[in-house]
Amino acid sequence: MLRPLTEADFDAYGEVRRRNGEWLTAWEPTRPAGTSDPALDRTAFRQRCVARERERAGGHAYSFGVFVDSAFVGEVNLNDPNNDGKL
Repeated sequence: MLRPLTEADFDAYGEVRRRNGEWLTAWEPTRPAGTSDPALDRTAFRQRCVARERERAGGHAYSFGVFVDSAFVGEVNLNDPNNDGKL
């Protein structure tokens, strides 16, 4: 199942991120210095969820948690590659 992540997903998200962190960070941009890790900080995770909701509402990007048998297993993102608001 695909659905947007919510604050209630923090523990599962953090566990998956910690377990797969080495592999995942090779594919992600570097987090700015002084920025909290959303896998470790509930407030940072909540702010991340709010930002993803704003992106969805604006039609610029769509992030979904991937759930198998109700367990969080990953995330997929569809982003506006042309930055023109058209996906």
